[in-house]
Amino acid sequence: MTNSSDEIDLFEIFNILRKYKTSIFLILIFSIIVGLIFNFSFKQPYEVRIKTFYNYHPVSTFHECQFNQSCMDKKTDQFLISSLGFEWNKTKEFLSSISFEPLSEKEYFNLFANLNEKHMNQISKETYQYLDYINSQNLNENLQFDPTDIFFYSKKVIDEISLGTPPIIFHSLVIKRKFSAILIIVFSILMGLFLGVTQSLFRNQYFNK
Repeated sequence: MTNSSDEIDLFEIFNILRKYKTSIFLILIFSIIVGLIFNFSFKQPYEVRIKTFYNYHPVSTFHECQFNQSCMDKKTDQFLISSLGFEWNKTKEFLSSISFEPLSEKEYFNLFANLNEKHMNQISKETYQYLDYINSQNLNENLQFDPTDIFFYSKKVIDEISLGTPPIIFHSLVIKRKFSAILIIVFSILMGLFLGVTQSLFRNQYFNK
């Protein structure tokens, strides 16, 4: 059985596997069936991912960040997460989430469109309030901030809103299973082969003893 000490040669391993080929085949079939049942019966996690691009930010964000684009983007990231729920993540330009019951593509775009509309209304209201405040002040007096940059930024935001430009662009939506059906079946086959070979070697060793 052995060439030296406890080493088993490949020819004998092949004979052992051939001897227990029926049990190996049955274990393999059982493993595939379990994989198919898992694939169709259990809820699978889906990854939802969409690209985002910011056209403009609220004036208050512009004021607070003092022209820092990275700071403004980060604050809008926080707004998105707090509005959509903390199961969402924002990494660079990608907004992503893991869901066992994802919405349809149309439902996701409706969700983002409603969010955009509410956000644009809030920005518009805030921008006019800033403009009214600046116009109501005597520019010869000392203000808590330089109104010039905020005034021009506010005008820019109003122009974008009047053109119907949304504050956030959502595009390239992807909804995909985290573990594909093919991957599950391949894993089932490999696991079935492993269990089949293992039980054959153990049975052979047991009966030889």
